[in-house]
Formats: sequence, structure tokens, C-alpha cells
Amino acid sequence: MDSWRPNRIRGHASALRIAAHGAVLLLLATACVRCAHQPPRPAIIEPPEPVALELPEPPANARPGQVWAVAGIDMVYIPPGTFTMGSPRGEPERDPEDERQRVVTLEGFWLSRCEISQAQWTAVMGHGLFGPEPDFKAPERPMDSVSWDDCQRFVSRLNRGTDGAFRLPTQSEWEYACRAGTVAAFHFGNTIHTDLANYNGTTVYARGRRGVYRETTVPVATFPPNPWGLHDMHGNLWEWCQDVYGVVYDSARNGGVTLRAVRGGGWLSEPMSCRAAYSYGLNQDTRRNFVGLRLCRSHSGAQEGARLAAR
Repeated sequence: MDSWRPNRIRGHASALRIAAHGAVLLLLATACVRCAHQPPRPAIIEPPEPVALELPEPPANARPGQVWAVAGIDMVYIPPGTFTMGSPRGEPERDPEDERQRVVTLEGFWLSRCEISQAQWTAVMGHGLFGPEPDFKAPERPMDSVSWDDCQRFVSRLNRGTDGAFRLPTQSEWEYACRAGTVAAFHFGNTIHTDLANYNGTTVYARGRRGVYRETTVPVATFPPNPWGLHDMHGNLWEWCQDVYGVVYDSARNGGVTLRAVRGGGWLSEPMSCRAAYSYGLNQDTRRNFVGLRLCRSHSGAQEGARLAAR
């Protein structure tokens, strides 16, 4: 009688395997039925491909402060020149290491009159589901919460319809344009007030006076421009620069981590951070509601733009 037991055991094993296989098929069939009744997943919405921009060439013999309108963005011509970058020893609250003075000579370039607004950003980038979203939403306010990487995508899209010379400004270009021939801590003098810029006015700088703390951005061009016609070079939003940040201007590394420089201070900054010479560094993927951008273009064309953009 024992001779048939292995066959019976094998028969039971086969039956179990068939039953298990049937159960798996039933589960898959049930899952498919459930999936059929579930709403489809929303499609990933990428920003639309930009229409090729047919932009006029910038004026060959541009004058300092001359405005050139590009895709709804007013670009101001910054003349070539030499200036002293950094802060003098007597400037209050300066960083003696990060703000050591040096003489810098620059070619002429174009810089946007204002920080890039939300309307201008959308005109170039469209509406993307996974793109940056500003915290302080309004078309006339600056585009906040953009990373350095986001800014590179913005520049790349704009360059598709041009000669490729658009980019972010370097630190030296930014400070040169901010000063606009002045030598004080701010382009309007040795102190700052919230009548002239948007920052945390509860803190007083030098012999200034206390102001307001708005705790938000304000529309671009709310305050008077500097001598070269640029608005909000102090406060409102920190502005990304093209080059990396370090203890010495334009150096390549900081503590082993690559940081990108930001300039100008923002709506939440104390006044000392809004000085023309002050520099700070952030990870290039940082998206915070106190950071935005200002567009730059090399006057000499794409070759110079590519050289500076590679920094």
C-alpha cells in the first residue's frame, strides 16, 4: 500500500501549485478590474516649447543707461569701466575677508532694469506642473522661489531664439552695476531706509533710522532707480549670480561644497546684507521665497556670454 503514496503526494503538490497559480491569476484579474474603474493619472504637464523669438540686435553704439526691450524685458546698457570691488575698511559691519577690495575692469554689458517679474518668467517658461511656484503671487512682483538651476533653464529657453548671449551676471558685474559709479555702502548713500528699499527695517544700519518690515516682496520698480536706471539693487529679493561663491570673490569652492553667489539682500534681510559689497552663497538647487534673478547679456555677443556662463 505504501507504493502509491509518493504518487499521491506528487498529485497533491501539483494540485496545490495549480490552486496557487489560479489564485495569482484571480488577484491580477481583480487588480486589472480595479484599475479599469480608477480615474487615469494626470499627465505630467511640461512647460510648452517656447516660440522662437525674433529679437532685434542690441544697439551697436549703446549709451550708458540706454534701454533695449527684449521679449518684454527692459535691458539697460551698463558701460565698460574700472571700479574698486569690495568695501573699504571703515564701512560698518563689513566682512574683512569676504569684502577685501580689488580693482576690476569690465566690458560693457546689458542688465535687466528690474528683477525678472512673474509675468516675464511665465512669458518665457510657460506654466509647468513641476516648475517653481512663487510664494508671493502677482504678475508685477518679482519671480521668487527659483533656484540657480531654474535660472539656467530660463536663460536656456530665452537663448533658443537668440544668439545665446543671455545669462546671469557675474558677481563683479552685479556690484559694478549696483554701485553705478558710487562708492558708498548703498548706491543712495551710507545708510538705508525702507522708503528706498524693501528689507527688514526693524534693524538700523549705521546712523540710519528704523523703518517698516513688510514681510513680503513688493512689485518691481516700486522704489527709485540707481544712477544707471536699475531698480531694487538693494533688497526685495536676493539675486542669483552666475559664478560660484567662496571666501574670496569668484573662488571655486566653499568648504568642499559648491555654492552659487547671491547679491543684494531680500525682503527679510537685515540692512547690512543689502550693501553693495555683501555676498552670500546658497546651494544651486535652493528654492526659497527670498531669492530671484536679474537677467544679463554680454554686449559683445554669444562668445563672451558662453565664456562667462561657464564659470
